[in-house]
Amino acid sequence: MPIEVEKALHTIAENPNVFTAVISGRGIVDVQNKVDGSRKDYELPEEIRKNYTELVHDLRRQLAKNGAWVEDKRVSLTYHYRDTPADQIEGQRLEAIRITESHGFRANQAHYAIEAKPPVNWNKGEAARFILEQKFGKDFAKDSNLRIVFAGDDTTDEDAMRVLQGIGKSFRIASDPKMETYADFRLADQQLMTPLLQFIANIYKN
Repeated sequence: MPIEVEKALHTIAENPNVFTAVISGRGIVDVQNKVDGSRKDYELPEEIRKNYTELVHDLRRQLAKNGAWVEDKRVSLTYHYRDTPADQIEGQRLEAIRITESHGFRANQAHYAIEAKPPVNWNKGEAARFILEQKFGKDFAKDSNLRIVFAGDDTTDEDAMRVLQGIGKSFRIASDPKMETYADFRLADQQLMTPLLQFIANIYKN
């Protein structure tokens, strides 16, 4: 994380007039190494937990090779193949999808990764709604004093952008100007997050 972004995030998080949340598909340890805060786990039914354990085992046994690896996040997982040789990617990607779906999980395409999601209605959009309802009440969308800003750079962030349409302002970080998105605005690269966060930090100074 660039130092300018880290400073701006700390300033925003410490401001009593701003509520800050990080919604991540990363494993909890990875997130905790970057930010501090509370945690909400979606409790899976016993049968789904059993299928999940078998899914992790099968993916690691069959496809943790050629630079690919499995990130176990306890309720969902990500099969990463960014470092897999180009001629091996498609075969391993398709096999990861097949294995994931054979265990009853949804296989979502991410950036050089397959995300295995349990067959429950829980994604970044539902997480955003849950957080906002817990903090501001069920009718948060009707609160005219509430200003919601969301930014993300992955296809999985589109769920939150869809939920927040007409409620807040969202930013999709993507270099492709033709990419379809639910976001209100596009940022061509990650570096543009720095002035956005600095603007928020400055405008809500005590």
